[in-house]
Amino acid sequence: MKRPQVLVLTGYGINCEYETAHAFNLPSVGGEATRMHVGDIIAQPQQLERFHILAIPGGFAFGDDIAAGIVLATKLRYRLERPLSASWYPSGRDRRSVAAGSHAHRQ
Repeated sequence: MKRPQVLVLTGYGINCEYETAHAFNLPSVGGEATRMHVGDIIAQPQQLERFHILAIPGGFAFGDDIAAGIVLATKLRYRLERPLSASWYPSGRDRRSVAAGSHAHRQ
């Protein structure tokens, strides 16, 4: 059985990316996680095509001074909305988020 490919976002104050990747890589979970900086995904959104799961870890995105995850969510929405809408959401791929990542996910 092919292991699902998991994209774990990193950067801009996001933390827990190592722990999140480790959790997906556990044999009982069966994923194959890759950590990648948000800026790299924005620069080359076609990279999203090879992943089945998008994980947004928690942390202090953009310092958490403004509101947890809102700046990150805005960045994701305006820079990745088209690539995500075109291929990710219609395919039923999964999204998971933790802590501040949950705020970004809900925005």
